[in-house]
Amino acid sequence: MKLPRFLVLLVSIVLLASGCSAQRPQTPPIPSYPPPQSIPYNGATLAELGYKNGPANFHLPANLQILERVDQPNVVTLITEGSDAELIANYLRANLAEMGYQIIGDKDNSLVFKDDHYDGAFTVGNGIAGLTLRLVER
Repeated sequence: MKLPRFLVLLVSIVLLASGCSAQRPQTPPIPSYPPPQSIPYNGATLAELGYKNGPANFHLPANLQILERVDQPNVVTLITEGSDAELIANYLRANLAEMGYQIIGDKDNSLVFKDDHYDGAFTVGNGIAGLTLRLVER
C-alpha cells in the first residue's frame, strides 16, 4: 500500500514534535486519570482501540479502522479513512468537555483541544483523518 504524501508528512511532523534533539529530555510523568464515568454506547477508550499509552479517560467512536498509529508515552496518533472524519469530529465535539478537554479551535471538521496534561488535534485531508494527543508539561 502506497502511503499518501499527507500521511507521511503528518507522521513526520508528529515524530519531530515528539523530540528529536541530541539530548533527550526526560519524559514527564504520565498523569493518571480516573476512568471515564460514562462512555457513549458507540465509544471506545484508547486502550480498547489497542493503545498502551495516552489518557485513560479519552475515548473515540468504536469500530474505527485505524490505518496507522503512533503509541508512545509522550504522544499517541491515529490515522483513519477520511470517510470517518465527520463521525470523529462530531463525536469529539459532543464528548471532549466531559473528558475534561477544552476546544480551542474548531473549523472545517478540524479541532484543536487541550486539558491540563495533553494538547490534542484532529484534522482531515487528502482522504485521511488524523488525531494526535501529546503529553505536555504545563
